[in-house]
Amino acid sequence: GGTKVVKEPMGGLSPTDASRLFLNRIHRRLDAADLSAHRDSEDDAGAPGTSLVERTCWQLCSHPLMTRLAGHPGNICVAAARVTPGGPSLYALAAAEDLLNASEDAEISAMAGSPMRRLRSLP
Repeated sequence: GGTKVVKEPMGGLSPTDASRLFLNRIHRRLDAADLSAHRDSEDDAGAPGTSLVERTCWQLCSHPLMTRLAGHPGNICVAAARVTPGGPSLYALAAAEDLLNASEDAEISAMAGSPMRRLRSLP
């Protein structure tokens, strides 16, 4: 009918939305090693917002890791899956050559231990 499908380039998420998605998907609290090398404590005082989440989003907006992820939602989720207890700092992740490739094996391993690991064939 009356619908035409066209190819449109899509941009990434805004820095604020990308930071919020990242914070929602990580598996541990961020600590000083994740953010302190990027901003001085004097700069943090001028961060907009009053909540800890808003200040952390503001810090993440120009973090090297977020810059490398370029607002791509899929890449943000893959990188966030690597932020685990005892895992590397955000700076180490930003510098990792295998940032977006290494999580595939971890995802497969995690799925193997899940209750949904058995497949059934339908009649």
